[in-house]
Amino acid sequence: MEENQALIERVAAGFADGNVIPVLGAGCSAPQTDETGRDFEGFPLARDFVVRLRRRYTYLEEVDDFYSATVLIESQEGPAALIDDLTQAYSPAQRLPSYDALALLPFDSAISFNFDESLEEALKQAGRIPTGVVADEDVPLARRSSVTVVKPHGTMGRGASLRATRSRVGAFDHECRLVGALLQVLLANRAALFVGYGFDDHEIMAAVRRVRAWAGESYRRSTAILPEASMSLRAELEALKIDVLNGTAADMLGAIAAEYINRDQHEPADSERWRAHPLFRKLVSVRGRPTETQVVEALLGATEERLQGVGVMAAARQAAEAAQLCLQYRPNFAGLKYVADELTVVADSDSDDVAWREWVAYRERRSVVRREIANEADAAIGDAKQLLLYSQSQRVIDLLMDLEPRRRSHLTLIVPECRAKSPEPFQNALLIAEQLHDGGFKSIEVVADMVGLHLIMCREVDLVLMGLHKVFQVRDEQTPLAVVNAVGTDAVSLAAEHVEIPVLFVYEHEKIVYTEALETARETVSFDPECDIGACLQSGHGSVRVVCRQIGYDLVPWRGNMRAVVGTTG
Repeated sequence: MEENQALIERVAAGFADGNVIPVLGAGCSAPQTDETGRDFEGFPLARDFVVRLRRRYTYLEEVDDFYSATVLIESQEGPAALIDDLTQAYSPAQRLPSYDALALLPFDSAISFNFDESLEEALKQAGRIPTGVVADEDVPLARRSSVTVVKPHGTMGRGASLRATRSRVGAFDHECRLVGALLQVLLANRAALFVGYGFDDHEIMAAVRRVRAWAGESYRRSTAILPEASMSLRAELEALKIDVLNGTAADMLGAIAAEYINRDQHEPADSERWRAHPLFRKLVSVRGRPTETQVVEALLGATEERLQGVGVMAAARQAAEAAQLCLQYRPNFAGLKYVADELTVVADSDSDDVAWREWVAYRERRSVVRREIANEADAAIGDAKQLLLYSQSQRVIDLLMDLEPRRRSHLTLIVPECRAKSPEPFQNALLIAEQLHDGGFKSIEVVADMVGLHLIMCREVDLVLMGLHKVFQVRDEQTPLAVVNAVGTDAVSLAAEHVEIPVLFVYEHEKIVYTEALETARETVSFDPECDIGACLQSGHGSVRVVCRQIGYDLVPWRGNMRAVVGTTG
């Protein structure tokens, strides 16, 4: 286990440095099980594909080898029939734990020997732009992508590119010289991570030899994830400078992703490690930091999927534990704390039958919230035509999409960038725009945060609309004391108050935290710590340490121009 951990840390560090390129075999797309015991159908391994073919073609009864079967089908039925058989077996793309975990890791290129396009789909869900390279004419397209996926055996989206016979596989290097040159560049001084092998010693050795041939003299010591490896295979791999990481593709990639995510954060409180938990796997499609509503919906959706497999009480308990893990890193998620308490109630039921009734009742209460918020917000927005949205909020997006279509067509949405949530320029604002793109709004304008403040001060905004993380309120009083939301909320609301523009907050009742005074509330808020990026600037007067202040939240006192729309599950 210690050996595994050392290798996991080394591979994670390699990803962080941009020095690892995944090399994917059939096991990445094969049937698999995640950490909670949920089964994923996946695609057939070569031997299983041959078994499937035997049911259709009687002349394959004595055939066991994949390439022997495919060449017979091609000669007897024609190339089109072979492509049709492959298409039925290896499409459409599926959501698989191995690829979800891999998509959490930073890499700009990968080599996949698989026909299916599940890797490409996982990358798209993670907000990355993959380009498949299967022939020389694809090489120029690699410049435009965030991830180049080289597929020497072809890809399902282009049936004619599939190389499913031994002769076609062998002709790749001769027919695709530019792709070979690209592979040499991509592999230069990088370590390979071989994933999805171990079902056949020949397969891993063939993949290693091909990669070594493409890399040439720049080949570096690499790692292979294998479920098991004999002493003789280990010796062969060691001779080829390959270390073995024992475990399944999904488990080991998940461990590497968790290690990378943890390593990539400068402080534990700012870590995203919790996102590697299987119950939050759907959040891999969220670029930047997910909103609290997205976290809650991902958690409840994953719980729903596990009810039949592990039982209601066990699924609820797993979900409650996952919520507590997230809360260690996101203590300002007051709504998630409420959800965790509700899940615990379900988990502590006397039986699965009782737990099921509790679960159904809770889900029904949640389903009412969106309708309540939409109805109240419709009236609160009134005649406003220019709405400014600050920081991504699923509740805000839902209520806008729930407005009557003609009403939406008259609205201009101004979306300032919320920098605290954006690893990349304008990432948060563009994500909001993407989610609202099909709503038929008059226009959606993405602007810098300072431009948003300028538009408020110039009265080019009728209403500011926001979600939030937490609300502090004195019990039995209607007006909150303060709210917690993304940094910049204080400046936006203060500017709006100055020119008498209303600010409308949308949130669920469970985000309310009762307190007696603002100072007491301040003590319970977690602010992101200073992040030391470790940079030094050299000048004639010596070096100057550069420090990045990553402050994620504002504690904003309730002001006279603020209004609230509150949905309740209670």
